[in-house]
Amino acid sequence: MTFWPFWLGGLALAGVAIAHYFAFGTQLAVSGRMTALVNVVRDRILLGPAQPASDDDLAEALRAMTAAEFGDAVLQSPDSPERTQAPGPVAAERTEFLPYHHLVFFGGLAIGGFVSAYAAGTLHLTAVLRGADFASLIGSGPRAMASLFVGGVLVGFGTRMAGGCTSGHGLIGVSRLSKASLVATMSFFGAGIAFSLLMEAIR
Repeated sequence: MTFWPFWLGGLALAGVAIAHYFAFGTQLAVSGRMTALVNVVRDRILLGPAQPASDDDLAEALRAMTAAEFGDAVLQSPDSPERTQAPGPVAAERTEFLPYHHLVFFGGLAIGGFVSAYAAGTLHLTAVLRGADFASLIGSGPRAMASLFVGGVLVGFGTRMAGGCTSGHGLIGVSRLSKASLVATMSFFGAGIAFSLLMEAIR
């Protein structure tokens, strides 16, 4: 298998993250988009179509969420002497994602994988991984499908517990020198390397 040079892969990933920020005003996060899409579908099923809210209702909801997340101390009056204007320009208003934004994003991931496999001449649809090592270690058929399902559940649980996935922590968080992202990235990369070495040893 031939890989891109590390510097070209790094530039491509950085380009995607930067383009996403300038297009939507938010940081790239795959698991965050998946969560938002699931929440939209869940809320519509449980609550029905969204009802318009007044400005007062939105302001009160924002105050409640801010107090729950950061404490009442941050809710200072604009006339309070302790309140100061943040330096620098005012941040641009964030783009509100609509459901089709998420579908386009995930559709782009699928199309990118399809084009990559087609260009490499390895395009072949299958319900399990095709690697010889996977087949020798896990097997095939229902056993392989069950293994992938359990692995997916564990990845989803770990992503929620860590507050982000490899794109959010490893690509965005590490580039911003976030301590939480550095710890999370070292954890999932370390676990992945250790498990790979273990599988290689018992194969």
